[in-house]
Order: sequence, then C-alpha cells, then structure tokens
Amino acid sequence: MIALICTLAFAQDPLPTPAPPSPVEPAPAATAAAPEPPVAVPEALPAPVPAPPPVPEVSPPPVVAPTPAVPASPPELRAGFAFDPFHRGPRERPADVVEFSIEIGTLAAHDDQFEVFSYSPRISSWGFRAGFRPIERLVLFGEWQRDRTGLRVDAGEGTDAGSSLGTHQLAIGARADLPLMDGAVRPYVAVGVLGIFGTARFDDDTSDPESLGQVSWSAFAPGGLAVGGLELRVVPVDRLALSWHLELGYALVGDLDFEDYGVVDVGGMLMRTGFGIRL
Repeated sequence: MIALICTLAFAQDPLPTPAPPSPVEPAPAATAAAPEPPVAVPEALPAPVPAPPPVPEVSPPPVVAPTPAVPASPPELRAGFAFDPFHRGPRERPADVVEFSIEIGTLAAHDDQFEVFSYSPRISSWGFRAGFRPIERLVLFGEWQRDRTGLRVDAGEGTDAGSSLGTHQLAIGARADLPLMDGAVRPYVAVGVLGIFGTARFDDDTSDPESLGQVSWSAFAPGGLAVGGLELRVVPVDRLALSWHLELGYALVGDLDFEDYGVVDVGGMLMRTGFGIRL
C-alpha cells in the first residue's frame, strides 16, 4: 500500500531539472575609499564661575552738614599787630621791613657856658628817624635832630643883643626789640654813634641884619648813645602799622670848642618820643 502511494506521488510531480549555472560576472573594481572627515574635538568647557557672595546690607552714612571752606592764611609776616578798633575784620600784619618816624627830644647841657644861650639846662630838638630791619628783632636806624635856642638881652640905647646856639645831631645805630602781645608791645634797647655839629652866634644889634657886630663860630663833637624804650603799634589798614615810641638813655659827647668864645660841654640824659609808620 505504502509503495502504491509513493508511486502515485512521483508519477504526478516529477522532480524538477536543475538549471544550468549562469556565467559569473566579474566583480566591479573596488573604488578608492573616501577620506573620513576629521573628528571634531570638543573645546574645553570654561571653568565654572563661582557665584558672587551676597552683598551685605549697608546702612546709609549719617548726613553731616558741610563745613565752610577756610580761606588760605596769608604768609606769616614778621611783625605787627592785627588790631581792629572799628571791627572791620582781620588785618594782615605788616612785613615790618622799613620804618619812618617823626620825633621830638631833649639832650642835657649842664655847662655854665651854655647859660649864655638858654636858661634851661637842656637842648630841645625835633627831627626824623628811619630804619631798616634786615633780620627778625634787629633794626638798623639813622636819625637827625635839629634844635636852636637863644637869648635876647637889652644892650641899652634901644638895641637888643642876642646869642643863639644851633645844633644838628646825627646818629646811626642798631636796635634790638622783643615783640609781645602779638607784636603790639615792643620793649627795646639801642646803641649808636652820635655826632653834634654846633654853631654859636652873637649879635650886638638883633634889629639890624647887617650889623657889623655879628660873630659866629662852628664846632663838632663826636660821641655815642645808649637808650632803652618802648614801642606800641596798631594796624588800621592792611600791611601798615602805626607806632608810638618813648625812649630814655644817656649820650656821652665831647666838647663843642667855639674858638674865641670857649668850650661848651653838652651831653648827658636824653629823651626821644615820636610817631611813625611801619611797612
């Protein structure tokens, strides 16, 4: 039975004939491999930035009223006193380099011969003084004093006879002072050399300018002086000081030799006072 089934099966579907092999086609030539693109290297990532620290809370500063600007002070000047009697504001002190004064004074003349010219035993004079301050607390000065004194007597017959003595006193010296109270008060001492030029005149008739009885002689006496004094100052305007001074001292002077008339001895205690300016 089994054999019959197998025979029927092969008789109905014969085995297929195998196909002849197809000719082998040559394989295509291998093409050159395309270059591979470069591999992109990732850039280094930046370092992470740390977060800023938290800002502390700052309280606002206290409000301060503005301070008014202080004007620049002027250069320090060497002397003077900023006294303002009219309350007009501060004054600049003067440099005190130059000074000038008007003075009056007296010089002793204790001599019997001097009684022919004056009943007073002193010579009264007036004059000027100028000074220059080269350094602090020292003044170099020069002064001139002028005086003239005389007497008139009744010579009888309606005429008057007269005598007169005139002098020129020249002095140069140095003064050292000490400023006190911001320069308002200045005690000082001074020394100098002194020369006196004197002229003695006699006239038997003072009413006649051309009287033949007029005679005169001149003389010179050298000497020196030493004084102590006090100076007071005020400054009414900028860079100008007004001053007043008073000084007392002694003058040692030689004799005035008036030839035929004789010798007159002057010198002794002296006094000077006056007003001036300081620049």
